[in-house]
Amino acid sequence: MPFNLMPGETVIHQVGGSHKGTTYSFNVTNRRLSIEETRWGSGNTTILPLDRIDSIQETRVSSIRLLVIAAILTLASLAAINFAGPLALLGVIPALICAFFWWLSLKQALVFATASAQVSLVLRGHSGGQEILEIVEAARQNAIREVNLPAPDPATPP
Repeated sequence: MPFNLMPGETVIHQVGGSHKGTTYSFNVTNRRLSIEETRWGSGNTTILPLDRIDSIQETRVSSIRLLVIAAILTLASLAAINFAGPLALLGVIPALICAFFWWLSLKQALVFATASAQVSLVLRGHSGGQEILEIVEAARQNAIREVNLPAPDPATPP
């Protein structure tokens, strides 16, 4: 679904890409924040009004599979000490390798939340996260200011 602007709305920032088979488009306008995700023929669009955003979080995400494998290998090697003696501790080496690859697979993510929904944006590498946070926060402050300003009095000349 293409991103359509409302009357009086302007695009401030757009970013797009793909992560783990999901193609996404992240858009910030002067009124709202949206993310469109497409995966294997299905699509999802989430739109958050900027003046309703309650929290912005910067975090790191990764699949926990490698960490679980590392824990299982460690527990198995510790349990095998009675049978194989100190050689069982060699099972810790693959566990450390799995933990290292898990650490390498961590990706920076930004999470924007309202009372009813949240939008996550997974970034490649470490660049751009702070810039996007600053863009969204400035747009959010402007949207809040715009919503809270009193309407001009038609009886008062400009």
